[in-house]
Amino acid sequence: REAADAARNWRPDLAFVEMTGDIEALREVADELRAVSPETVVVAVFHPNIFPPDVAESAVMISAIRAGVQDFVPRPISSQDLRQLFER
Repeated sequence: REAADAARNWRPDLAFVEMTGDIEALREVADELRAVSPETVVVAVFHPNIFPPDVAESAVMISAIRAGVQDFVPRPISSQDLRQLFER
């Protein structure tokens, strides 16, 4: 709820959301952000080791895209990753 309140007030271009294994929670945050600030791009920040060994990273990414995530940035976040994100 705090993210939605902040987005409603600030109307950010980007919103960084920590991606965990809980895709449903990610969907809820993305839905709330889109509802209050449709122009905000939702970016998932993830640590590559959050993916279980028996689950393909691509499957998790597809689920996140379906949940409303529009871009991804791996941890640790580098200045190059941020620069590329801003250019996109």
